[in-house]
Amino acid sequence: MIAIKGLFELIIFTDQGIIESITFLWSEKYSEKLSIASGLELPAWVWHTVISLEDDSALFEIKGGPFNPSLAKEFAPWAPEEGTQHTNVFLKRLSERLYPQ
Repeated sequence: MIAIKGLFELIIFTDQGIIESITFLWSEKYSEKLSIASGLELPAWVWHTVISLEDDSALFEIKGGPFNPSLAKEFAPWAPEEGTQHTNVFLKRLSERLYPQ
């Protein structure tokens, strides 16, 4: 994963859906000033999500091949189904935990 432009937060989850770690990724513009990584490598089969923290951010993610479209976007068993009301609740709770009001 490489931050091309902007600022990101990478969240890694346990197999039970508990936040294990949070890492910031910054484009090179920021990493020079803050000594924070602009890229990293994740092991295969790690549950994760990336949140863009700035408008117009761009992230480059490479996955090992060969490409299998049925595995291109696999969801954790504890994750809500994409596009449902449960997704909005999950994202709201996640962002409140990361950015308490």
